[in-house]
Formats: sequence, C-alpha cells, structure tokens
Amino acid sequence: MPSKDKSVTASRFWQVMIPRLANPKGLAVDRWLMRWFNVSFMGRMFTRAGGYADRPHLILKTIHWKTGQIKSVVLPYVKDGNRYLVVGSHGGRAKDAVWCLNIRAHACSWICVNRQWSFAKATVLSGESRKEGFALVNADGGYSHYTKMTEGIRQLPVVAIEPNFKRSRPQEDTV
Repeated sequence: MPSKDKSVTASRFWQVMIPRLANPKGLAVDRWLMRWFNVSFMGRMFTRAGGYADRPHLILKTIHWKTGQIKSVVLPYVKDGNRYLVVGSHGGRAKDAVWCLNIRAHACSWICVNRQWSFAKATVLSGESRKEGFALVNADGGYSHYTKMTEGIRQLPVVAIEPNFKRSRPQEDTV
C-alpha cells in the first residue's frame, strides 16, 4: 500500500512482526505503555507496516455488553472539533470488534488522551455523518485496505467519542 507521505514507506519487517506481537500479552503491554508513556507500540507497528504516518492514540474503556466488566482498548483517532473519531476495523474481520458491540449496548465510556482521563459518550455514526466521519479518518487511506476486505460483508463502523470532563478515571481491567 503506497503512502501519501512520501517519506514513509511500508515496512516488510513490521508486516512480519504483527502476527507475532498482536496477541493478548502484546496488547496488555500496549495498554500499559499508553497509560504511562502515551505511546502505542502496536499503533506504530501497524502504521509502519502499512507505510502510513504515525497517528495519535487513545485508550477507550467500555462496559462489556454481556458481563458488565470494564474493558479497555488502544485505538488511533482523529480529532474533529470537541470529539474523537475512531474506526472499528477489527483488522478487516467479518464481525465488529467487541469494543464496538460494547458501545452499541452502553454509550457510557471513558477515554484517556495524552494521559488525561475523562468520562465520555460514544456513539456509532450512521448515514451522512458516518460518511463525513469516515472521510476524515481515512484521509490518508489508512482504512482503504480494511474497507476492501469487508466489502459486501459489513460496513466499518465509525464511532464518535465526546468527552465530558466532569467524571473521573475508571477502574483498571479485572482480567
């Protein structure tokens, strides 16, 4: 996949490393790095493998749709005014990511951006607002590959997260 930024090229090394590092232990390390250093190793690995410029990341904590436990995930985002836009690509799989199902069931969530926690309301966009949001998030073509993989199966959900700074930090995962 060619990059729009000519200084960034796809890395075969990171393409080989993704299956080795994208596992539950690697994701736990990534959440820890985000909490303490605001750095997403997994995010950098995926952008370098695809040949895209690095994106900022956030931690999203949601309430699990079935168990009610708090679960967290690190996601790349695009800032749109006072809200953050994220895409539920789930690596191009046929089903939505669990965090997306959680948002559909419970709009209440927490986000951590630049090591600052806030309560947030997350909603899955639809119709024209989804088209506009996806155009913003996919401006560099980073989700084009996932769109092709899911064509005819599902539409990648675009989620708008609106922070509310009146609430505090959630509990840690109880895994």
